[in-house]
This record gives sequence, C-alpha cells and structure tokens, in this order.
Amino acid sequence: MLTFTSPPPEHESDPRTLYPANLLKAALCASGIPYDYHPSPVRMPQGRALSELELGGNINVVWSATSIEREQRLRPVRIPIYQGLIGWRVCLIPYDRMDTFMHTNNTNDLKRFIFGQGQDWPDTRILRANGLTVQDLQRYESLFEWLRDGLIDAFPRSLIEALPELFRHRNKGIELDRHIVLHYPSAFYYFFHPEDDARANAVESGLLKLIETGEYHAMLRAEFKMDIDELEIERRRVIELHNPLLPAMTPLDQPALWFTPDSMVSR
Repeated sequence: MLTFTSPPPEHESDPRTLYPANLLKAALCASGIPYDYHPSPVRMPQGRALSELELGGNINVVWSATSIEREQRLRPVRIPIYQGLIGWRVCLIPYDRMDTFMHTNNTNDLKRFIFGQGQDWPDTRILRANGLTVQDLQRYESLFEWLRDGLIDAFPRSLIEALPELFRHRNKGIELDRHIVLHYPSAFYYFFHPEDDARANAVESGLLKLIETGEYHAMLRAEFKMDIDELEIERRRVIELHNPLLPAMTPLDQPALWFTPDSMVSR
C-alpha cells in the first residue's frame, strides 16, 4: 500500500486543498493501486512544504504551480491539476476602489499599481518579470489584511480561487474587479521526491485513465463551471503576460489538457 501525506491548508478556512486532494484520490482509485491518503497535521508555508518534500521528510506529495527551478528539484507529474485555470487571474480590490482597472488595457497600464502575492509563489516572480510592482508577504491571510487597509492595490487570484476568497472576506472591505483578467500559461502539478517513482507513476497512470474516461474534465466542470460563469471572462479585457518560469517540457501542445474560455461545455 502506498501512503500519501500532503501539507494541510495554510489556514483553517482555506479551501484551496479540496480539489487537488479529491482529484488525487480519484486518480489513485483509477490506478487500482491500494493507497492511504491523509494531510499532515502540521501547517506550513508552501516553501517549507517543498523543502520537506525534497529532503524526504514526512510530506511526500505537494501540489503547486510549476517552475523551472521546481522541476529541477522535484519529480513533477506533468498533467495540470486545474487544466491551466491557475494562470487566468482576476483581481480582488478594496471595496471603495471599484474603478481601479476601468481604463486598464495593457501591461504598461498595470505598472501603475502595487499587487500583492505570496512570498514563495512562482506568480510573484512572473508578475515582476512583466515589469509589475509586487509586494510579497509570507502569510496568506496577511494579503487580505493589506488589501483591506489599502497597502496594496489588488490581489490577483485565479478563476478557481477568487469567488471563494471573496465570499470569506467580503465583509472585510474587499470586492472583485469586473474589468480585466490577466492570463499567462501556468500549470499546477503534483510533485514528488525526485526518486519517488512509485507514487509519481501511480498518480500519473490514474490521471491518464481519468482523461480517457472523461472524468478529468467532468470533475473540473462540476467543481468550477458555476464560478467561471459568474466571473464573466468573455466581458473582461484579457491582458496577456509572459511566463519566463514555464519549463520547456510543459505540455502546451496538448490542447485537451488546457482551459479556454469556451471549454467549460461538456466534451
């Protein structure tokens, strides 16, 4: 039996681990390999979880945005958990600044603002590589506090994160911008210790079976279609950014693995 231990949510009300954990369990069931899965009881920032994984500690699976550096340190399963949704970003903003991005049309316009991101997140480096000003913070919850207090202008969140986070923080003076969506190619993978072929191969084989049966796409639609529809991507101005951290082996040549604004229809 293979045992899988992942980091727990960074905050008790943080929903971001639910879908990756459910997809992981679905893939392992599809693989037919006996397994046990449980999150670690120890909360930790993403950087520490990745270090513990690399060193062979208690954590033996982490899901995270990929980068060249991470794929050099760890063993990725190159099937994107969110089908690229993580690279489509809308902005949480202070409630009294709803027109922040009303006249924003391109990357140069974005350079007037201060964006908040996590200290260990690849997205922080991606935004900076596009010439944007980023305030990085170690604590996830601090980003909402800084946004509320007007210390940052916006907090870009992926299409799968924005509405749940808005729901949790709306009574704290935070709202959702309705004018723009940022986009850069990005993949969220399951990562393993470089020598852990058994776990990586089990998850990869299970994900391939889910793709074959259609469950890989059905799970994403069931979980996120309602939120994506509500975000009305088709009404927003899309601002394309480049991602210099994207590894060359990212399977961008397999369109079935990637979200597009019209891909939420049943396949």
